Amino acid sequence: MLSSVEEATVRLQVERLDLRDVVARASAAVVDCVPERSLDVALHLPPGPVELSGDAVKLERAVTNLVSNALKFTPDGGAVTVAVERGADEHVVVVSDTGIGIAQEEQAQLFTRFFRSAEANLRAIQGTGLGLSIVQAIVELHGGRVGVDSAPGVGTTVTVVLPLVMPSMVSPAVSPAVSSPLGAPASEPAGGGEGLAVLPT
Repeated sequence: MLSSVEEATVRLQVERLDLRDVVARASAAVVDCVPERSLDVALHLPPGPVELSGDAVKLERAVTNLVSNALKFTPDGGAVTVAVERGADEHVVVVSDTGIGIAQEEQAQLFTRFFRSAEANLRAIQGTGLGLSIVQAIVELHGGRVGVDSAPGVGTTVTVVLPLVMPSMVSPAVSPAVSSPLGAPASEPAGGGEGLAVLPT
């Protein structure tokens, strides 16, 4: 995925989609894979459609990576919340957790390939260090942006902002055509949740 972005060969299968469906599928898939963990996992979705133009497969992979990370870095007894917020010109996906957090001095490196925080290494938490890099690449292909707010021992919140219409559609670096599936997500979940509660926002 990252190599394709750098080589400007990414092909997007663009369609009109409901962001609620993308986020719900990704969240449920991750939580279902890790039923043995004791975590409070909640999904907040608006009551009406949250429509935008994008590649559903790639966006689902981005959300999968974010939810996987949140579960992986949150000890049992903690909480993970996934929310979709509807806007006039752009929509927002927020994934927050009460996990181990990331030191301020390390946050500038979060989207660097293979970066792993000192705390993750100390706790021997498994991972490739590619998950957030892939999230950023997918979001930016859609003309969006990613932000992180985190503190050690408090948790992490990742915010993804996506425009309703993709500016990249007019860029020669991206072809809005049918692409082959990306395959398995880069971030493998190392834990799970008791269940996914879907709550209206």
